[in-house]
Amino acid sequence: MNYSLTWDLNTIFPGGSHSKELQQRMATLDEQITELHQAVQSFEAEKRITTNLLTILNWNAKVSNGFEECGSFIEALLSADVSDTKAKLLSGELSKKTT
Repeated sequence: MNYSLTWDLNTIFPGGSHSKELQQRMATLDEQITELHQAVQSFEAEKRITTNLLTILNWNAKVSNGFEECGSFIEALLSADVSDTKAKLLSGELSKKTT
């Protein structure tokens, strides 16, 4: 099987580092982080532990997926063009979300 040595990043998020879809995905990630934080804060071990824990685990999976998806794309942008200043800014924005 032969694979192309050229990446077509526009098939993932059209527009590269200026992609509206990437910005929307990062905004969705912000919302998911908020939901995860709220689920953890409201966790009460004494009450319905299974349901509460399942909610936390589901939100954690969504947040992890968001970080992986956005992070991999931004890393690919920087690998393709190390002078892409917008991609560098996006990388910094994504890093801030981890704190």
